[in-house]
Amino acid sequence: MDVPAAESFDDLRAASRADAARDCLRDLQGALHEATKTLAGELIERGITVNTVNPGPTDTGWEISGRDPRPAMPLGRWGEPDDAARVVAWLCSDDARWITGQVIDSEGGFRR
Repeated sequence: MDVPAAESFDDLRAASRADAARDCLRDLQGALHEATKTLAGELIERGITVNTVNPGPTDTGWEISGRDPRPAMPLGRWGEPDDAARVVAWLCSDDARWITGQVIDSEGGFRR
């Protein structure tokens, strides 16, 4: 576990929780990716496509709205809910009828 230099036990505990949250998120994303592929394979013969959209860091007025996006976002802003919504709308259109089993990143070049 990578723990930054801490000034107190509370700092260590907070860093440990942040690492655990990142690990949990990574595991959940992996499970969602696999579920997308599996469901797509099972449902395609019924004419049903299954895809997942990863919206990346999105400013919903909650955690990231006060942070400077420039270090992480090449376009200089956080994602907006409409950014991912446009991808979902496209996936629901006839233009995307050939797309299935994919995880589509709508994250503006997010630098991890």
